[in-house]
Amino acid sequence: MGMSQIDETKLWNTAFSTPMMMDAYEWATRLIMGGHTGGVLYAPTRTGKTKTIELMVEELKQFQGPRSPIESGTAWVVARDRLVMSEGGFWDWLLQEFGHQAAGLRSSPSVKRHLVYEYVKGLARSSPSGRLILFVDEAQILVLVELGWFADLFNALNKDGFELILFLVGSYHLREWIQELAGKRHEHVRSRFFANEHRLTGLRTLSHFQRCLRRFDVDRSLLQGKGSITEFYLPEWYGSGGRLEKQADLFRQGFKQVAPMQDFEVPMAYFIRAVRQVLNDGVPSDLEQFKDIVTDTGYLKVKLTLDGLPA
Repeated sequence: MGMSQIDETKLWNTAFSTPMMMDAYEWATRLIMGGHTGGVLYAPTRTGKTKTIELMVEELKQFQGPRSPIESGTAWVVARDRLVMSEGGFWDWLLQEFGHQAAGLRSSPSVKRHLVYEYVKGLARSSPSGRLILFVDEAQILVLVELGWFADLFNALNKDGFELILFLVGSYHLREWIQELAGKRHEHVRSRFFANEHRLTGLRTLSHFQRCLRRFDVDRSLLQGKGSITEFYLPEWYGSGGRLEKQADLFRQGFKQVAPMQDFEVPMAYFIRAVRQVLNDGVPSDLEQFKDIVTDTGYLKVKLTLDGLPA
C-alpha cells in the first residue's frame, strides 16, 4: 500500500483517546450524573482541547450510569474572535453554528432568540432524557453579557421541562471569570457554569507516553486494517520487533531535557509532530538525536506559556 493510497491529512488529524482525554471525560460524566449544570474545561494552547471536544460530543450521547445508560443530546459551537457582539449578533452566531436556515437573515434579536430557543429545545427533546450537553469552544472570548444570555437559554429550557448542561472550553484565561463573577450580582452565572472546573493537561508521565505511542503500534483502523501506523511507515523496523511504545522513555526524556520546566508536560500537538518526524525519518539512535527532533517541533516556544500554570 503506497503513500498515495492513504489520506495522510486524515491519518494525522483524526482524534484518538488519550489518558488526558479520559480524565476529562470521567470528570464530565461525574458532573452529568451528579445533576450539575455545567463546568469549565481549560487548557494551555495546543494541548488537545478541540480533539477532546470532538470525542466527548460523541461519547457523552450515551454512557453507562450506576444503574442504567445515561442518554443526552450533544452539540458543539465555537466562539468567534471579535470586538463587540450585539444581542442579535449573539443569537445569530448560534444559529450559524447550528446550521439553521434562518442564520444571517435580517430579523430582530427577539426573533433570533426565539429561533435559538426552539432549536435547542428540539435538540434536548431528541434525547429520552430531555437533556442537551452544549460545548462552547474558545469560550475565553465570551464577555459577561453573553454568559448572561446563555443563562437565559438555560432558564428557558428549564421552564419548559428540559435540561441544559453547558461546558465552557478554552484557554486558562477562563479561570479569570471565577474572580470576575464573585459577588451576588453575577451569582446566577457563576453557580450554573463556573462551579466546576477541570484542567486538561499535556503528556506528563511515562505511562502517558506509553499509552499514546501504543496507539501508533496497534491502531489499524486508519489503514483499512492492513497494518498499524508504525508498521506502515517503518515496516522493516516493525518487522524486527521495533515498537514506538518501547521508545516512551526516549520521548519523555527528550522533551524534558530540551525545555526543563517547573511542572513538566507536553501539549499533544508537539508530541504528534515528534511522532510524525520519527516515523518519516526513522527512530533516532540516541537521546541527542531525539532532542533535535523535539527542538524542530517548536516545543521550546511553549515553555513560557506552560511554566507557572496551575497543575
